[in-house]
Amino acid sequence: MTITRDALLANCRVARNEKLAQSDISMLRVLESATTYSAFTTARADWVTYRQALRDYPSTIPAELKTEDKDHPNKWTNVPEMPLSPDETQAVIDAEAEAKANATAAAKLIKE
Repeated sequence: MTITRDALLANCRVARNEKLAQSDISMLRVLESATTYSAFTTARADWVTYRQALRDYPSTIPAELKTEDKDHPNKWTNVPEMPLSPDETQAVIDAEAEAKANATAAAKLIKE
C-alpha cells in the first residue's frame, strides 16, 4: 500500500504537534536550569530555532514523493527528516562519541 502525500502530511503534523507539546516542557526545564544569562540565551535560541523548524516542517515535504526502492514504495528519497530537538541532537552527539570511544578501545585491545 502506497501512502499518499496528504496522508504523509497528516501524519507529519500529528508527530510535529506532539513534539511541540513535548518541547514546551523540555524547554521550560532547560531554561529554568540555566545558571547564567549566556546559558539561558543560548538554550532559548536553540529551542526557538527547533520549534520554528517543526512549524515549517510540513512545507518542506515535496509535492512529488520519490522512491528508489520498488520493494519499499514508502521509503522516500526526497523527504527530509523531522528536526531533532536540542536534547535529541545532544543525545546523538553523545552516542556517536561513545561509539567512537568504544571503537578506539576495541582497536587498542586488538593491538595488544
